[in-house]
Amino acid sequence: MNLDPVKTKQLVDYWLRGSLEDLNGAKEIVDHTSRYASGLFFAHLCLEKVLKALYCQKTSQHAPYTHNLLALVEKTGLQLSEADIQLLAEINEFNLEARYPDEKFTIYQRASKDVASAYLRDVERIHSWILQQLSNSP
Repeated sequence: MNLDPVKTKQLVDYWLRGSLEDLNGAKEIVDHTSRYASGLFFAHLCLEKVLKALYCQKTSQHAPYTHNLLALVEKTGLQLSEADIQLLAEINEFNLEARYPDEKFTIYQRASKDVASAYLRDVERIHSWILQQLSNSP
């Protein structure tokens, strides 16, 4: 069942606000602390939420209950390059590894300031592109 246009807009706005907040949080954490794994976790959330905003806008339905960026990309119908698909697969790992304590050690080994900053640049690029898709979508 499709949502009415007012409810759809409210959901899109909700996901967009969360996405921007998480992007800003990721940048603050990476730029001002040494908690790079936490910054990358918020970077993942940023992309998850902007993809959910796009999904809601395109379908007039509630966003699916998933954290998987690749599944969200598929559900939105976005066409990404192979490089960006691989990048999102890597960013998915930051969500999973940060959530489950047994897996945290690997993310902490890989997450340095340089690595986190590089991922953040890519996240900002993809986030901007998805925002453009939102603007161009009915």
